[in-house]
Amino acid sequence: MCFETIRTALYSSVVLLGMAISVPAHAENNLEKQVSEGIKLAGGGEVGTAEYFITEHKWPAHLSDVYTTAAERPAGIYVASVSGKGEGDTYVIQAVMRSDKYVLRALKGKSLVMWTTDGGNTWHCGTTGELGVSGTINRSLLPQSCRE
Repeated sequence: MCFETIRTALYSSVVLLGMAISVPAHAENNLEKQVSEGIKLAGGGEVGTAEYFITEHKWPAHLSDVYTTAAERPAGIYVASVSGKGEGDTYVIQAVMRSDKYVLRALKGKSLVMWTTDGGNTWHCGTTGELGVSGTINRSLLPQSCRE
């Protein structure tokens, strides 16, 4: 009888330990998936925007003129909207995360940006407030390649 109790206790401990390890890994995977969608959807507007600037010598009045995803609401599973604005050689594409139950609390309603300061020749990814974007995702939650 005592052996059976010890065996049950050990089995329960192993199951609980496995759950404790898998829950953070699952949350981290969801975070990466949700942030990646924001980066992908914001980055999708780069080519059309740059081509428009090269041919028209100005930025599009609306990002949706060159990138149809920008007209969709919601823009993705985790992204509420993608928008853009430009001035001079600078253009900013902003992806705003949804605020519903599908999005992790740390990302709800927050945004990330892609921007160019040289007419679309090079693009950067991050959460810069210098470009007039507020409510951005905490830099530590972005992939290393998107922390400018």
